[in-house]
Parts: sequence; structure tokens; C-alpha cells
Amino acid sequence: MIAVFVGGIAGAATSYLRTRGHISFTDALVDGLITAVLFFAIYVFVHLLRSPWLERSSEGVAPSLGDGILGSVLFLFLLGGVLLICHLLAQDWHSELTLHTQPDPSELRTVEECKSTLASLTKPLPTNSLRHQTLELVNELNLFLVNRPAPPQQPVQNPATDEDRARNAKWDRYWNETKVAYQSKQFNQRILGMVKKYLIQGVPVGFLEKAAEQPERYFGALPYGGFSLDTCDQYMNELCQLRELAFHVDAYDIRIDSSKF
Repeated sequence: MIAVFVGGIAGAATSYLRTRGHISFTDALVDGLITAVLFFAIYVFVHLLRSPWLERSSEGVAPSLGDGILGSVLFLFLLGGVLLICHLLAQDWHSELTLHTQPDPSELRTVEECKSTLASLTKPLPTNSLRHQTLELVNELNLFLVNRPAPPQQPVQNPATDEDRARNAKWDRYWNETKVAYQSKQFNQRILGMVKKYLIQGVPVGFLEKAAEQPERYFGALPYGGFSLDTCDQYMNELCQLRELAFHVDAYDIRIDSSKF
């Protein structure tokens, strides 16, 4: 009876694993009962074949050649049955489940619409768009200024001591080095080219175009409002204004109506 019980549990577990957990409890229970019945039938069949051998053993009679042949046939039969069951289970385990019920056409359309919506929402945005280039330039310029902090002490207009002159010299050296690095990056030329693209799209740019045309003007520098992007809601410095332009076009360089803001 233990073997029958274990066989039933094994049948139910096999059905559950075969369907990846998609079988109902009732179906798993039915498969377990069927497997238990099969185990019980095999047990009865084997016991019937073993009965003559048990009777001869209890009477002390030596088994005959026919008993040996019958035992060999029984063993081969059981071995073949076990191998067949293992083969069927392995084949069934690797098979794909097939739904024979035709799906509802309306549900199929809903699924296709969901797939289409998901594909449009997860579509990679172009990396060469005007918006992307603007944000990249703003981040590059912001990082450029963050890595070159200005001296904490402001220059003295009329230096009278060696300390004042040293302070002014340090300040002048900072601006000379920053100027060379800034111009080597061609920030103003790149900003001017980008601002003109926004003008073509009909996006108002304010004074950014005039500012970019001034060769001695440094976007984000402290004399021109600084480069902080965290306080754009309170004070729109030039770097904030440049970043703001990116939100007037979509990812495909199409102007966004300002009424949608």
C-alpha cells in the first residue's frame, strides 16, 4: 500500500511539473489516482506471478527451469515497462503545451494592441536628436565648471598689500587657465549652432544667441549667473535657459506646443 500511495503522489507531482504549475488541483488529483491504480494493478500482477514461486519455497521444493524462465520474462517485462514509462515521461516533459480551444478574436486584438503600445513606449530614443545633444552639452559644460571651482576669495580692486596682489594673481591665473580650456572645447560655437537650430524650429531662445556670439563670454561662469542647475526654478542662469530649450522639442526634433507645458 505504501508503494501505491507513493506512486499516486509521484503521478500528481509529475503532472504538476510537466505543466509548469498550470494544472488545477482536481486534475492533479485525478492523475495521482490513475497512477495509484496503475501501481496497484502492477502490484497485483506481479504478486500473481510470484505466487507459484512462493508456494514452492514454502514447501521446500527447488525451483524448476520453467520457474527460472518465467522469472526472467517477468523481470524483463518489468524492466521494459519502467524504461517505457521513463521514456514517455521524458518525452512529455520536453513537449510543448498546445491549447486546442480557439481564443477570442477580440482578446487577440487586445493583446496585439498591448504589444504595439509596449513597443512604442520602449522604443529606443535617437541619440542624435536636438534634445539629446542639448542635454549632453549642458551636462558636459556643467561638469567642466564643477571640476574647475573658482578661488574662494574674490580679487581686490586696488591691491595695496602683497597678500592682495597674490590673491589677484591667483584669480587671474585661474581665469586664464579656464579661458584656454573653455575655448579649446569650443563651447560658445557649439552653443551658437544649437541655438540656431532651435530658431529654425520656431523656439524662442531669448538672449542666448547674442550671448553665444560674444567670444569673451563664458556660459555658466560666475560673472554670468553661475552654473547651478539645482535652482533653475528660482534663478534661470544661462545654463538653465539652455537646458530649458531641450523641453521645447520632442525626441524627434518636432516642436512641442508651449500650451502643453
